[in-house]
Amino acid sequence: MEAKIQWYRTPLDKDLLKRLTRRSDVRGLLQAGGFLLIYAATLYFSYFFFIRALWIPMIAVAYLHCVFHGFLGMEAATHELSHGTPFRSKGLNEFFYRLFCFLTWNNYLHFRISHMLHHQYTVHRGLDKEVILEPISFTLVDYISWFLFDFRKFKMLIFTNIAHVFGHTEVDFFFWDPLLPAGDRRNRQIRRTYRTLAPIRSLPRCRSSRQPEPAC
Repeated sequence: MEAKIQWYRTPLDKDLLKRLTRRSDVRGLLQAGGFLLIYAATLYFSYFFFIRALWIPMIAVAYLHCVFHGFLGMEAATHELSHGTPFRSKGLNEFFYRLFCFLTWNNYLHFRISHMLHHQYTVHRGLDKEVILEPISFTLVDYISWFLFDFRKFKMLIFTNIAHVFGHTEVDFFFWDPLLPAGDRRNRQIRRTYRTLAPIRSLPRCRSSRQPEPAC
């Protein structure tokens, strides 16, 4: 991690940059609150239609829920919150960062460490663990993942969560190049976070395991 990279700095007017990146608690609350309202409403109606065995509206609302869920993860809201850009208040920013990480099965400690390295060593193999510059195949499974169900993302998130709950931090989101070495003390913090949150995450799944009621 001692590598020093000579980055090109794009010339930008400081006042313009400051104006474009101005933080606002009100705007942040409107954006985060709006997403959470859509998230909660689509989740509720998915369950509402499910217990009444109304499969077509359930599938439609669940699909809409999944679309919006994608905007909460590390590629969107969680990413911006990790930089502290939406809210003026650090407390609000940290609260929503951890909340959105929780809702999207991300570990806030893991992502914060990995994303800091990503910006320090962008696309430098072995240092940036998030982005790899190499050709990748695009198969039928990938097309299905784009529009229906992302099998690889599901495996990356859920299998890693389960492994970390049982103490296997050698299993990493970045399976191609694990973030932390085996002896790093931060692995213990990551495991503890997973073990704290796992019972809470399982509650909605346990509740929704009941059999659907017949439609009236």
